[in-house]
Amino acid sequence: MREIIFPAHRLLHQYDDASSTDPINRPLTIPSQTYDTLRATLVQAELMLLRVLGFELRLPLPLDYLPRYLERVMGDFAEVGEDYDSWGKEEKEEYGVVKETMDTGLGRACRAMAVNSCKNYQLANLFPVRAVALGCMYTVMKAKGLDPLGDKKRWVEDISGRKVDAEDFEEVVEALKPA
Repeated sequence: MREIIFPAHRLLHQYDDASSTDPINRPLTIPSQTYDTLRATLVQAELMLLRVLGFELRLPLPLDYLPRYLERVMGDFAEVGEDYDSWGKEEKEEYGVVKETMDTGLGRACRAMAVNSCKNYQLANLFPVRAVALGCMYTVMKAKGLDPLGDKKRWVEDISGRKVDAEDFEEVVEALKPA
């Protein structure tokens, strides 16, 4: 960043009167408010240029889809008549009611597997992130003895909202198996 800011500032501002009180006419130094302002402006302009050119600066991760998928799966298992939302805060803490599905043991295990899958070249680059998230969840569920009822393909369609290809899901599950 300095390699751009310093020469540009030097070319734009010839230091005719170095004793001037105007900060723009003095040589640029680090740290200084002028440098920080120029740097922040340059970074904002760069981000704007990348957006205009159509660069996507945020990559989706399996972690983005896990909470939604986990809530759908927990809904299948939690067909119990108890309404925990009506309980007070003290009651929830006393009985250990979990507010977020990602705070359950299953959620933490899914999150750990999803983080590890991001470190795997094959899973991180060759498969859709939705398939990786669903594969992580399925693998953890199987390891914990929670077997989805019915046809696996139908389960994938129901949980993912038909946004995960069954073949990708099967390949992800195969890639997640321990060696």
